Amino acid sequence: MLPLLLATACFRSEPSDPAPQVGPGFVDHVVILTLDGARTDETTWGAVSSLGVTAEDILPRIRHELLPQGTEELPGINLGVPATAESHAEMLTGRRLPEATIAVQETPGWFLPEAPTLFEAARGQLGLDADQVVMVANFHPLDALAWSLYPGLSEVAGTVLDEPTADGETGTLHYAAGIHDDGPVVEMLMDRMEDADVRLALANLHWIDGAAHIADADAYLDALRHADDLVTDFWAWVQQTPPYADDTLLFVLADHGRHRSEGADDWKGHGGSCNGCRQILYAALGPGVSAGVVRADTWTPGDVAGTAAWALGLEVPWSDGLVLEPLFEGDLSLSGRQGDAAVAANGGVTALETWTRDAERRSRVQVDGVVLSSPDAILAEAPSVLDTSAGAFACWRDLVLAPDHAQDGMGSSSWAGRCALRPTGETAWTDLVFDQAANPYSRYALGWDAASSALYVAYAENAEGTGSLAFPHAVHLARWTGTWEGMDLDDGTAQVAYPLDASLAFLGGVPFVAYVTSDTLLAALELESLAYTRHVQVDRVGWTDHPVWSTVLSLEVNDGFGSADAVEARQEHPALTATEGGLSLAWVAYGDGIGGSIGLSTSPDGIAWTPPVYLDDTGRVVGLVPPTWALDGRLLWVRLDTAGGPEVCRRGLLDASATCVSAGAPYVRALAATSTGAQIAACDGTGTCDAQELGF
Repeated sequence: MLPLLLATACFRSEPSDPAPQVGPGFVDHVVILTLDGARTDETTWGAVSSLGVTAEDILPRIRHELLPQGTEELPGINLGVPATAESHAEMLTGRRLPEATIAVQETPGWFLPEAPTLFEAARGQLGLDADQVVMVANFHPLDALAWSLYPGLSEVAGTVLDEPTADGETGTLHYAAGIHDDGPVVEMLMDRMEDADVRLALANLHWIDGAAHIADADAYLDALRHADDLVTDFWAWVQQTPPYADDTLLFVLADHGRHRSEGADDWKGHGGSCNGCRQILYAALGPGVSAGVVRADTWTPGDVAGTAAWALGLEVPWSDGLVLEPLFEGDLSLSGRQGDAAVAANGGVTALETWTRDAERRSRVQVDGVVLSSPDAILAEAPSVLDTSAGAFACWRDLVLAPDHAQDGMGSSSWAGRCALRPTGETAWTDLVFDQAANPYSRYALGWDAASSALYVAYAENAEGTGSLAFPHAVHLARWTGTWEGMDLDDGTAQVAYPLDASLAFLGGVPFVAYVTSDTLLAALELESLAYTRHVQVDRVGWTDHPVWSTVLSLEVNDGFGSADAVEARQEHPALTATEGGLSLAWVAYGDGIGGSIGLSTSPDGIAWTPPVYLDDTGRVVGLVPPTWALDGRLLWVRLDTAGGPEVCRRGLLDASATCVSAGAPYVRALAATSTGAQIAACDGTGTCDAQELGF
């Protein structure tokens, strides 16, 4: 390893070759350096932080040597869950994904992302070797982000570099193991870049966050000061080392911030919706990047994925991230990431989540051509609709940023659930004032009880979207009959770990709710002792003056420690429906030897359930697009055909096999059942998506 070089001796005033024409694939190398948990109070704002320092004190070299060479966003913003695993998943996939901060096994029981990663895209599309795409971090759970559960990509995973622990054994690089130094992370990255032509790399400097979590202010500030040298010297080394010199796009950002309040030790935590947690250091340097520019846009971790992929010439149609055009010199006039990103349908009602290319107003929700989401929302997503005798109902989630979201104040910006009604025979929509705190993954399941003329809405609590098993939450079933009921904190299920993806059906007038949750709560303090598996659960909900929940089904998964014989290691995205024959439950199943599959269990009465079988055990199911039931009792799902293209499949309980039709597009983002077949959000390679009808 060459020693870290002083930046003052290495920065070039002129590039050795003419600057490349900025466009798709204009660089061969992208590096992402994350200062984990570096709060803007210590890295960006000019005011004195609660720790008695300024950015001038903490990051003088980054501020005076590095940033004048590139563009800084003041500040960047995390619109999802301000936590390490979730934010890095967004950087590497372009999607906000519910990534839990626990991983222990090299099986699908790991919380691998369901969306493909940049590592997989780079290896698959550029034909790279494993040692050319690298992730190094001193935080073990990030290992799971080197590859995904998307079918067909397991052979093109990225390389995770391991560092000797404090006792000299190779293994987890983690501050709990005595690694109180981010220097080895950068050194290992440079070693690999010397040994191989590394085209894509992510390095996470996690001791910054680790020092803060143990409330050691001096160690936190020292870790930031060390990062100041590490990052600045690394860029100096890049600029004098072929083949990286003048051909590397560098992102320097924090994944999340920290709490900002009057409490003496509040700064040690994060994960909420406060400004301090959401605001992040965000900068980029390299060929074509405007130098010495400070912008006040709204750039997110997902935009790193969108921009990095574009710069490398990769197609990532699953990404929500923007290509940050203002980052670069000149007018790029890009056309990607637009159109219909999600679709929902029921009866004669259709809802769309439509993308814009405006970083300040990224998406909106419209139903039957009428925009329902707030014009102030930066994001409006995940619509659900229901066509009833009383009219059309629609629910979705949105995020309206607080007026001071870009200031160093105490404000917060929280996701919220919204619902609206268009009464039968009318054209105007009425706001039902649902206004429940949502998380960045909330999707609402809607049901109608004709006997009582009541709308039911099932949803997972967990307003912050945290995946920590140490903080359980509940699933709720709200009822609307002119006013809302069932929304009190004690109206939900018993507290369960990380519930998501509620699904709702009625049998004999009684609501049943399916959801996915984790198997165990935090059992020990040692990270390696924790299993993180997911299973589907179904509850019956009685209702007198408030909801009464009782579990009728809890599917079994294999946690890898011999506590279960089930082949499935992880279950996601339950879909529940009711027919004349009873209840039918489907889900996406992952496990050794079965890949992505569709599981099924049925019950005539909601009490006794059949053993699980598989409607699709090809291992090619695209779990990122949840399965859904049609009104005729047939299940629809997305999978890859034998040539790797997406197709939509349909199968009823009595059908001998599935009927599948080509999606006619390289990628499918969303699926909804219609009376004649299916509606999909189909995307081309650039991320331009449109709602399309498919017939069977």
